[in-house]
Amino acid sequence: MVAALEMGGAHAADDTLLAVQPEQVERLWTPERRDRPKVPWHFSYSPEIPCTRIDTGVAVPWQRGSRPGFCGTCAAVGYVIEPDGSTSSLRLLRVVPEMPTRRADVTFHHVLQAIRRWRFTPTADNPRREPVYTWYAYALVLEEGISQEERQAAWDVLHRMCEVARFP
Repeated sequence: MVAALEMGGAHAADDTLLAVQPEQVERLWTPERRDRPKVPWHFSYSPEIPCTRIDTGVAVPWQRGSRPGFCGTCAAVGYVIEPDGSTSSLRLLRVVPEMPTRRADVTFHHVLQAIRRWRFTPTADNPRREPVYTWYAYALVLEEGISQEERQAAWDVLHRMCEVARFP
């Protein structure tokens, strides 16, 4: 989906931005620096983080008992790629499970910090360096001692839960 979006803030009130789904971004901008957010070590498995139970469909080994899936959280962050290739106007668009704004900002602070550091280079299809508005989904699986297959399955489920289907 591609749409024009009126944005306030850093952009003039009469500016419109092209809004694109994440898979369409690389048609206009090539990631130059796009490191994955790193979860602070003290935060990874905190019981205080709100989470939702995830049924992945992956058979859970008998040693782990019969718990109903895994615990995780995710967020979709909207952001603008500026003409200079930097990012701006970061905003949490969706958080699962729902939580108060202040709590969500703290929970996903490391994600917002990482996106602020991202840099992009315009492609040949974007010679005028047109800014775009898009989003990024980040999932955090809050279970220790699970296999890579289990973690990937849980991440896939969370990622789908945080998709922004009607964007913008």
